Amino acid sequence: MIVYKLTDAGGYTRRGRSGETHWAIGATVAPQGEGTDPCGPGVLHVYASPEEAVLYDSIHGGYGATARCFCVEGDVTGDDGLKQWTTKAVTVLEEV
Repeated sequence: MIVYKLTDAGGYTRRGRSGETHWAIGATVAPQGEGTDPCGPGVLHVYASPEEAVLYDSIHGGYGATARCFCVEGDVTGDDGLKQWTTKAVTVLEEV
């Protein structure tokens, strides 16, 4: 499944905090912890479209005007209506 990930200008999420993750074209990114809690360390958050990623940035990432959006491929394992998540690794395909 194709989904989208918003990052800071350097391609990071959670920079300087536990769970810091770098997103780059061609990389395989996996959750850094265990568990299936949507807000826990065992999941990666993604969005169904680039528009959703930008729309929800202010309440989820807070990256603002310098945000980058990546197209990623992976299996979505959960959805709460605002974001989707996976407990599995995803592959970063391209920047959009």
